[in-house]
Amino acid sequence: MDLKQIIKDYLQIHFSFNPTHATKEGYAGFDEVLPDLSKDNLQELIKQYKVCLKNVSALSLDDSGEKIEQDLLKRKLQIQLYQMESVPHFEHNPAYYVNVLSSSLFDLMMSPDHTDSEKVHCILKRLEGFPTLIEQAKENLQNPIELWTSIAKDEIQGLFSYIKEVIEPYLKSQNQIATQVIQNATEAIFTLKHHLNELKTFRKDFAIGQDNFEFILKTFHGIDSSANEIKEIGFKQLDEISKQLSEQA
Repeated sequence: MDLKQIIKDYLQIHFSFNPTHATKEGYAGFDEVLPDLSKDNLQELIKQYKVCLKNVSALSLDDSGEKIEQDLLKRKLQIQLYQMESVPHFEHNPAYYVNVLSSSLFDLMMSPDHTDSEKVHCILKRLEGFPTLIEQAKENLQNPIELWTSIAKDEIQGLFSYIKEVIEPYLKSQNQIATQVIQNATEAIFTLKHHLNELKTFRKDFAIGQDNFEFILKTFHGIDSSANEIKEIGFKQLDEISKQLSEQA
């Protein structure tokens, strides 16, 4: 298996799980659907990402350009697996689900690659999928972070307003009356808000631990120094700046 095929396989996996990203990137074939965020599908996605990571890691490449692409894909997969397994935002961030729903409509509306008739068709299909995704969200969320929960509640109101003030008039302008579809979608949205209001326990902080933090430094930011080393460098720089300021005073 060569690098091009692995990248192609990765994009198919990634966009199947993130169809709203596919719409934004102009990747055809996913415009009618929302992601399947059921627990079973999330576990299947983890398996597929691990296979892809194994395949790309096993390549022995000579071309410098391909080596860069290989390293970038490895880092991308490592970060995605980390986000799903070590700090699963599916369990802790209700705003994630609201953002997925909002993007599913907004990216279609802003797309220069779709005709009005295509937009109408895809918007209706995605609205029809709102209740299912919201039920998955309610099942997945466990002990969410309190601040993110508060943000999600505000974003839910924004999503409702966007549907009523932008999407519904647009559909009507295209001679598409979708009263029942819109009603089902908006009712589902507010069941999520009600669910968040009924939650009794929340995480108060964002702490992920030193090991996870250093993983992010190395894999996401490309920094090989440890957190303690960076802290020491920072204090040395602060001391040096303080001395310079004192000399100028």
